[in-house]
Amino acid sequence: MELITLELRPRLQSCNAFIAVRKDLCLKNVRIKLLESNIILIFEDCRINLSLPSVKVIPTSLSMLSVIDNWICFRLQTAPLESVFGSFSTEIVTDTNTSVQSSNSPQTFLENIQLLFKTSECIILCTCCKNVLSKSINFRRFLSLPDLEYDPGEWFCCKHSSNVVTNMQLQESDYLYGSCFSVLHKNIFENNLHIDNKALTCNKCLLHIGTLHAYSLFKIWNCCVDYKPQSSALNTMNATDPLNDFLILIKESLSEILGEEIILQSSVGKQIHCLLIRPMDCKLNLITEPNHKVMNDIDTIFLQQKYVAKVLYKYGSSKITTTNYSNIKHLEVGLPIIEAGLNYLLSSTKRLPHVYRTVATDCFLGYIVL
Repeated sequence: MELITLELRPRLQSCNAFIAVRKDLCLKNVRIKLLESNIILIFEDCRINLSLPSVKVIPTSLSMLSVIDNWICFRLQTAPLESVFGSFSTEIVTDTNTSVQSSNSPQTFLENIQLLFKTSECIILCTCCKNVLSKSINFRRFLSLPDLEYDPGEWFCCKHSSNVVTNMQLQESDYLYGSCFSVLHKNIFENNLHIDNKALTCNKCLLHIGTLHAYSLFKIWNCCVDYKPQSSALNTMNATDPLNDFLILIKESLSEILGEEIILQSSVGKQIHCLLIRPMDCKLNLITEPNHKVMNDIDTIFLQQKYVAKVLYKYGSSKITTTNYSNIKHLEVGLPIIEAGLNYLLSSTKRLPHVYRTVATDCFLGYIVL
């Protein structure tokens, strides 16, 4: 058994199943038996019991059974579970005073940055080759940028006219931050950065560090730089994970507006990299194999449930043309974030048979775990 993917839609009381095994099969050699909380697969000499979490299956509802090479595909119907939401037997209590944050969240990263600069000055390093990019600095003021699509002309003040603001009095000790980037004064950086068409790259390993921003500022991607304290008693604060940054950006940008599109864009030199993401289903229940590898000799596999967004995505090395500009979110990101996000989406696409992987020209279907 390679991959198990069940798309569960409780409101429609339906479930589409895509199961990949290690070798090609014939339809006549495949048998499926449905129980209320289990799916039993029988093919050749194998009998595997798939235990479903929090799902009630209608045993007589099997339909659309097909075998495509090494893929088993079918559909089944589900029934509402008893004693769930909407009844007096269930109560949901939310503790508003408790906030659980991931160790990789933007807020945690900011807190670590603030704590580090309270105790020591730091230098900024390229996370790839450890090239020193800045002089010794000490940030004293930390200011949040409004959102991902902010206008630099409206920072921290009300703009009452159409006049362009030409003088932003930001100091070298100011640290402006967004979800996955910081905006820093250019004077803190050494001559180890190369600027090509507004793209900032490390002159040693050519890693895309950031972009030339408004008001002589540099926009630096958190996934591309380390912060090394001058005090030898403190540890270096490493760059963030590009994949985690990608997931943060997508989760912040997702909405339930039908037809909305998210375009992640990165300009490196004269080349533009774009990743278009179009949500198809923002709240899909996905049931999959457990995190550990599924072996063929296991009799019972306990499946796990997660919430995902099912999306259409497309990569392009030039600007992607779109027709409806009102529902498009353009997000400037670092190239490592696009690379990590694209690899993540391509990996999720492998959960579907080849005939189901594409919907439109050059667009693929994938999943993003929420």
